[in-house]
Amino acid sequence: MPSSKGYLVSPSRLASLAALSWFAAGSVHAITIDGRLDEPVWRQAQSFTDFRVTEPLTRAPAAHATELLILPLPDALYVGMRAEHPPDQRTHGHSPRDAPNMDADPAILVIDFEGQGKTAYEFTVTISGSKRDSIILNQSDLSRDWDADWTAQTSEDAHGWSAEWRIPWSTAPEGTVRDGKRTIGVYAARYIKRESVRYAFPAIELLGANFVRDFKHIEIPHYNAPTLDLYPYASVTHDTLRGATRGRAGFDLFWKPNGRNQVSAAVNPDFGQVESDDLVVNFSAIETFFEEKRPFFTQGQQLFDLRMSTLGIDVSDRLVNTRRIGAAPDAGAEGASDILAAAKYTGISGDHEYGVFGAQERDSLLAQGRSFLVGRWRHVHSDFSLGYLGTATRHPTLGRDAYVHAADLNWRPAPGLALTGLALLSDIHASTAGGSVTGGSATGGSARGYGGWARLDYQPGGRWQHQLSASWFDRRLDFNDLGYQIRADLAEVKTDSQLFIRQYRHGSIADNGYWHLALDYPYTSHGERLVATDEFGHYFQWRSGAGSYLFYLHEWPGFDDLLTRGNGSLRMPARHNWGIDYQSAIHGRFRFYAAAYAKEQGFTSYTHELQLKPKFFVNDDLSLELILDYADSPNWLIWVAGRQVGIYRRQELSSSFGANWYPTSRQELRLRMQWVGLAAQARQAYNLAADGTPEPVGVVPIDFTVSTLGLQLRYRYEFHPLSDLYVVYSRGGDGSLADRSETLREQFTRAWNQTDTSLLFVKLRYRI
Repeated sequence: MPSSKGYLVSPSRLASLAALSWFAAGSVHAITIDGRLDEPVWRQAQSFTDFRVTEPLTRAPAAHATELLILPLPDALYVGMRAEHPPDQRTHGHSPRDAPNMDADPAILVIDFEGQGKTAYEFTVTISGSKRDSIILNQSDLSRDWDADWTAQTSEDAHGWSAEWRIPWSTAPEGTVRDGKRTIGVYAARYIKRESVRYAFPAIELLGANFVRDFKHIEIPHYNAPTLDLYPYASVTHDTLRGATRGRAGFDLFWKPNGRNQVSAAVNPDFGQVESDDLVVNFSAIETFFEEKRPFFTQGQQLFDLRMSTLGIDVSDRLVNTRRIGAAPDAGAEGASDILAAAKYTGISGDHEYGVFGAQERDSLLAQGRSFLVGRWRHVHSDFSLGYLGTATRHPTLGRDAYVHAADLNWRPAPGLALTGLALLSDIHASTAGGSVTGGSATGGSARGYGGWARLDYQPGGRWQHQLSASWFDRRLDFNDLGYQIRADLAEVKTDSQLFIRQYRHGSIADNGYWHLALDYPYTSHGERLVATDEFGHYFQWRSGAGSYLFYLHEWPGFDDLLTRGNGSLRMPARHNWGIDYQSAIHGRFRFYAAAYAKEQGFTSYTHELQLKPKFFVNDDLSLELILDYADSPNWLIWVAGRQVGIYRRQELSSSFGANWYPTSRQELRLRMQWVGLAAQARQAYNLAADGTPEPVGVVPIDFTVSTLGLQLRYRYEFHPLSDLYVVYSRGGDGSLADRSETLREQFTRAWNQTDTSLLFVKLRYRI
């Protein structure tokens, strides 16, 4: 393998690459993607070997040598990685596509194709061949919804293993081209699971304040690679309960005339889910967020992905939530709406990015189809970007038109420092009074609302890391028609600080860790004090490869204004919450996660919760996984009706069993069964007094049972990236009762016997 040079590509090397263009032009692919890196053309690649330890962030030289090869050719960007690693230190195991936590040692590649430090694309492949791709927005916002056309393979030998990527130029927009050259940013890493250590080049902290900006910038030749891809599909759905069969056909079209413009369209698309959503029992006033899994909406969507995220929050407000499109109609019993057509355009001109995106639903039995339109513009220059996003949603059945306008700012004034902000305006025109169609805010009729959000990140790479965010939403702000809004009527300040211990002293059972302090002080926009929280915790990374987190979270006295769904604010007392978890070392055939919590719920008493997630690998290609989450609460507080809330004795078990088999690199067979059972025994009802104090009443609420079951057996055959055959069987059962409580065993039996959904789904999607 060639030695490291460590510099930007030299003129002589550019000349060598240009001379190779005839070689690539003479064949479809210049390199066979098999993970071996044995083609002669790899000798012309740029080589980088200065991998250093970045997890923990010591920047010490890597214990095992790693070499990164970058080779641009006319048809694609080729990347190779050679990793030295003794056979007995490697961790294997197949994972599902886009798994957040890969089960085998990964080779991580992240590319900023525009070279401007604003958006990057992840291409990860593990030693066992599993793949994951994602988009990184605003340096640290990670979106796993994205799926792209790329290939990668790995290969092992006695000294180590290697990974080989082919990423077509059409995968992402290109940056400025000057004199036939362009600049890209590159980050590469490998994670050794047995030691819980990350080696990276360049040696920067993952998802730091200037993560994408600090990539290694490489000048490469510019290749114009226009593409036109047609994805026709055909699908058949058979309802075994009703004996009904439905067939559909349509196509998706993706046209990229050059590296700076892309048009995509879908005609009569089939957005049937081939991956089932998690079963969720949600009694809170905040809507459950589900990730997007439909191919058309996951491709080329990054320009429109504008969100308000903070550390420690899994789900954040966002202005475009494509799961609204094709959701249940505004009237009628259907669970989803058919989509007539959807189209999208994105382009780049100089420092300007722009795009438009729209979709139209078909009419259902009782409702007219909704219309959705999004426009986006962003100016990017050096350390500063300024943008605008506007959305329009029409609900003809409800006589409601919703318009949202947002201006966004992103500024990087210094290394390790970043400022992100949004100014928001919603304008709702409704012919009749009514609440928000999709939930989350309590506006009705015609209204105009305002809001703002800002986040300051300080991550210089030393021991301290801080994040400060502030939000202000007035009570009329509503961007839920096409977005996802957790709540309106909010004035909130959050801080999140971490003090890292990069290395414990020699002989300690802990290798590294950090202290964590998070503060959240929320008020309503008119000054009512909501429940504030302080969280203090410590994470230990043990030398064995395992990890543990211990925390205490204190809730201060305040008001809960969401629980009663707009019928008054409930005065809440101070409450205490404790927790500890343990993640075993991620190697070997058996791995597990365990957590225990003691949380005060209601007005007194603790809820005790236990989580267990064991996983067993029969071999590298077959794994079994069980998830159990049991909660026992003597004082569960939920809304009953109007200004009344109730206290229940709750026993809840959320469980999931999964089996994943990968007989070949192109095939997967996955079985997943989920069951959620909840038994609620009523203990006491309370009415809200004028000042929000709960006052007990003599009427006792009714006991109830929630029991829901879902099973999916899915076979997938991948012809090539984004071209698949799916055969899916799905079954659902509901054993819920509105008038009494049952034991968990009785609930499961009822849900298993009372099948309400049984579907066989076959879909073929193939790229031409």
